[in-house]
Amino acid sequence: MKIKMINYEKYRQNSGRKFSSFHPGIIAVLFLMAVFIIQPGFCATEELTISRFGADGSLIDEKTYTYQWLEENLPVYGDGVTHYYMQGPTFDEADEWNPAEDVNVLSRDMGAVKGTDIKDICDTVGGMTPGGTIKILSDDGFSKKLDYDNIYNPKPRQGPVCVCWYNGEESSPEAKAQGSGYPPEFYSGMRIVFFADDSVNPWGYHVFGNEDMRETVSEENMHYFNGEWPSSGGLSVKYVEKLEMYEPEIPAGDETKEGSTADDNTKTPLSVFCIIAAVFACFAVRRI
Repeated sequence: MKIKMINYEKYRQNSGRKFSSFHPGIIAVLFLMAVFIIQPGFCATEELTISRFGADGSLIDEKTYTYQWLEENLPVYGDGVTHYYMQGPTFDEADEWNPAEDVNVLSRDMGAVKGTDIKDICDTVGGMTPGGTIKILSDDGFSKKLDYDNIYNPKPRQGPVCVCWYNGEESSPEAKAQGSGYPPEFYSGMRIVFFADDSVNPWGYHVFGNEDMRETVSEENMHYFNGEWPSSGGLSVKYVEKLEMYEPEIPAGDETKEGSTADDNTKTPLSVFCIIAAVFACFAVRRI
């Protein structure tokens, strides 16, 4: 029996060449893996900017706050013990809104959060105007809009819409981990949570469910998973970094009072002309 001897020196040299040729690719893969693994801590936001825009799109006012400032200077919602929930899609055509709030709720446990009402943040730059909208933007580009009444006149089943900057207790095992404490340890923060009451479901959970969304949020602002299934959880924007308030648009033809006055002034010469014409007509009739 012949035993084939391995030339280890040649093997080492060839391996070195192979490793060198793939070295940049390996580094790139490892870098991408590191980015995605560390992503939760990287994306957590610790400050937000509130901007107020006029009906013409001009910037009226803008301020930036840290979560520490929000906690120390504005009313705090939540106690760090009570859990708040949203709802995911039911994937059931016969029960897509699920008024009973007994499908895909625990998976949207937002944790025992504390936060600041968006209304109070808006008021620091003059507040929203009835009929206006607010746009909530994440640092990853995702955004959602809500109307004036959602912020200033929320129904109990919806509750205040809050920017949450603290989680006192991790979410249910069925839900994705949120992290606990303040950002960046609360690595899905700052996050939008609807502080709904517990009047709708029989378990006493604070759930802003799909039916609650249908009853309180305008159709154009509701969230649909894959564009098909209602899911109130889609309104829970993570990594919030901006709030943008917009004045209601001015209806066509009602731009300014000055414009109406100018139109009225152009009619005055015509009225005078009609009076003069009438006088001449009277003289003409008398001569006949």
